[in-house]
Formats: sequence, structure tokens, C-alpha cells
Amino acid sequence: MACTGCRFCYLLTPQSETYQSTLHLYGHLYGVVVTCQYPIPKGFAAGECAKNVKVLFIQAIRQTILEHPLLRVVLIGEDSKRPGWAGLKEIDIRWLVSWIEVESPHDLTHHYQTTIPSHLDSRFPDLEDRPGWKVTLLHDPHNQHIEVIFAWNHANFDGVSGKIFHETLLRHLNHPAPSETSDETFISGEVDTNTFPPPQEHWAKYPITPTYLLSSAWKEFRPRLLTPKTTANTKATWAPIRTTPFETRVRGFSVDHHSLTKLLHKCREHHTTLTGLLNAVVLFSLSSQLDKQTAPAFAGGTALNTRRFSSPINSLTPENTMANFVSAVEHHFTVVETREIRKVLGGGVARQGFRTPRRYRVWCGRLHRGCGKKSRRGWTRARGMISWG
Repeated sequence: MACTGCRFCYLLTPQSETYQSTLHLYGHLYGVVVTCQYPIPKGFAAGECAKNVKVLFIQAIRQTILEHPLLRVVLIGEDSKRPGWAGLKEIDIRWLVSWIEVESPHDLTHHYQTTIPSHLDSRFPDLEDRPGWKVTLLHDPHNQHIEVIFAWNHANFDGVSGKIFHETLLRHLNHPAPSETSDETFISGEVDTNTFPPPQEHWAKYPITPTYLLSSAWKEFRPRLLTPKTTANTKATWAPIRTTPFETRVRGFSVDHHSLTKLLHKCREHHTTLTGLLNAVVLFSLSSQLDKQTAPAFAGGTALNTRRFSSPINSLTPENTMANFVSAVEHHFTVVETREIRKVLGGGVARQGFRTPRRYRVWCGRLHRGCGKKSRRGWTRARGMISWG
């Protein structure tokens, strides 16, 4: 099907958007989710609360859509050699937003635990007619809060964009714009191409030097016998990629403010971040569950937010723009390092308590320099409770 009411078309960038779109097309990655809990301000009448809150959220979502142009586009030609974005002249918000009234805390937990995996594991349909994102609002009248689940096709946005969406939504809840229409569920008008975010390659220079090109080619095509010791045996042959069944297992947990503060203090003390800590925990966990014959070494990757390397373009600033500003940093853990981890884990961790060897603190520091402070602040903010009113 072809989109109706489209006015312009921009090709997807091959470095990020086309890559993410291909993952969606071939069933390797369907959705990304960032969810936040919004406490309902005092002063709403009990009988009218649900109705009033719903109207306010629809108005705020409408203003958020108008502020970010990539929320108003469809993806055309996903399976072609040249996929692109096409602007929609008309959007019915009811296509994209679902409102669910929960009857009890148990009901809220049930909807939360089923909605998130559903968004993660479901292909976005009709991408040529509908934008590749959706919002589910779970209203809990007993605890007076709204759980807002924002899900999207990774070709549209990166992870930080989920935080920007919630920050924009919160701002419009606190400072609603005067209504200019009698129907808040409908958006019409052309997308302003002057505010449409250009590819991330336009925000900063990413030169491909001859040295880098030759290095990348050598890495891909060199004989196996010439693989450096730092990257040898790091491929996860023990975890083959399977496209079916496509099922994400979600487990929720919470960390109280006091414990989180102590964790952050320890991370800073060892020159790392929560991202580095989580990578190290996963490394030690996998090392304890897989023997040296199955997994002699490991490799990992961390998403990198490139907004810090980008400069404003006209009225657009990277920190406030929903788009794909993403790259990745690779980490390799050699056979020697993995062997030493297994020695530590084999020494009675449960009885003696876990103490990180000095060299792994150095690794966390190296990861910290790759990930930076903005990623840490964005992650904790997006996962935390935010105030409204």
C-alpha cells in the first residue's frame, strides 16, 4: 500500500536508519520501549478524573507530535533499495494511542507485563500508512498515576529519543498550549521541512580516512590465523541467532533511592558508570554459567549517543531532537581475562563476597570514557518516576 496525503520524501541514511529498518524487515528487531510513570496532580475530582486526565494527555501528545516532525512521517519502500520518509498531511491520534483503565494493582501489573513484551515482539504493520510508533496509557485510579509506554520502530528514533519524548510530553502537560481545534484527536497540515532533522552525518563530520577503510577491510577479510589475541574466540558461537520464536523475556526490578545513590557513588569512585557496571555484571554472570570450552572469551557492545559530537543546525539542537544519533562501541574480553574471572568466581564467591580485580576496574573506566555521562543521566531519568504538576 502507498501512503495517502504525503507531501515530501527523504531517503533513509544507510549508516543508521536503513540498518535499523533492515533489522525490522527481517525480524531481528521489532520495537524499542521507554516507559515512565506520571503521578496525577491533586485537585482532580474523583468522578471526572479519568475523563479530564485522558483529555489532557491527548492534548499533550498532540502538541508533542507537532513539535517533533519524525512523529509525523511514514516509512515507504521498507523492502526496497531506497527506503524513505514521507510526511503525512493528516494523522488520527486514535490510530496510535491506546487508553486502558485498570481495575486493581494486580490488573496494572498484568497489563504492564504483557504490554511491554507485546510492543517489543510485534512487527509495526502498515508502515506506509501509519507512523512507526505507538503509545499505551495505563490509568490506575487507585494509586492515582498514569503509566505511559512509548514504543517505536528503531529506524525512526534512537533510545535517547524516548527520553526526549517523555520530557516533551511532561512539558506540555505542565504548560498546555491553547486549543486551536475542536478535535484534539486529529492533526492536519503539512510537516515543516525546515524543522525536519537531517541525517546525523550532517550534524558532525565522520570522515572515512584511507587508514580506517583499510583497517576495517582487514578486520573483515583477514585469515583466521592472523586474528589478534584480543579478539580471538570472542564470537558467541554458543548462542546462534534464531528469528523464531520471537519472544522477549521481561523481568522487572526496582532499586530504591538509597541503594542507587550508593551504586552511583561506587561507579564514580571507580571511574565508571551504571552502563559499565551492568556490562561487567553480565560478563561475570556469563563467565560463571559457560565453561571455557564453550565460551573461552567474550565480546560486547555499548550503544553510543552521538549527540555530544553534534552541532546545532539552524533552530535544531541535538539534545532536543528526536532522531537517530547512535553508533556503537565494541568491547573484547580475552581468553586470559576470562580465565582470571573464572578463577575468582571459583574461589567461593557466595562465602567470601565479590571483589572486583583491579584490571576489571580499569576496563570499566575504559567503558566509561566510551559511554560518557550523558548516557548515564538519560538512562536513569528515563527509567525513573517523573513529576507532573
